[in-house]
Amino acid sequence: MKKNHRFLALALVLCGINAGANAQTFTSNGINYEVTSTSPNKVKVADNSDYSGAAVIPSSVEYNSATYAVTAIGEWAFGNCSGLTSVTIGNSVTAIGNYAFYDCNGLTGTLTIPNSVTAIGNSAFSHCSGLASVTIPNSVTAIGERAFQGCIGLTGIDVATGNLHYSSLDGVVFNKVHDTLILFSGGKTGSYIIPESVKTIGSSAFLFCIGLTSVTIGNSVEMIGELLLPVASA
Repeated sequence: MKKNHRFLALALVLCGINAGANAQTFTSNGINYEVTSTSPNKVKVADNSDYSGAAVIPSSVEYNSATYAVTAIGEWAFGNCSGLTSVTIGNSVTAIGNYAFYDCNGLTGTLTIPNSVTAIGNSAFSHCSGLASVTIPNSVTAIGERAFQGCIGLTGIDVATGNLHYSSLDGVVFNKVHDTLILFSGGKTGSYIIPESVKTIGSSAFLFCIGLTSVTIGNSVEMIGELLLPVASA
């Protein structure tokens, strides 16, 4: 019986390897994609860690005489890509994967996420030190852990007022009803007084906010997540 289990486990591993090996990948306008569905036709942005310059991710691309909707930016798609200077995301993209733009320290200016994206993955933009501001649209329903942590140039995150799950005040991200503080912008400096409406401070909320000099926590706060405080600069 144990031997059969071993053969089954090996078969599953081989199936996984073959599936990866048979994945259809192609390049369009300098950006690599991977086919994720042929009914309907869909692709995700694949590994582009060596990309250089401004990336424009369109709503659709042509491959083998067929049109494919670009619906996702895959995990680590541009991770550690120091040559990326800006990104424009098409309005067919619904998901930005974990670590998709992790440590893209050449990415600067304002990032506008289109009103098609519903999910921003864990650490999707972590350590993008050149980002100055981010706009999150109505469509976003899930922001992963540490999605923007370590963005030490980020002075404000603006959540659209029509978003049903998140809100922002002075560049700080809260849940919709303002009783949970989720994310403090990493480039904000000086002191900060947590609003009286806040009952919960999320995990890593102030992580890498090295310009923050003090935080005043009111009596209304009932729960504080892990890794609350900034990491001290050297």
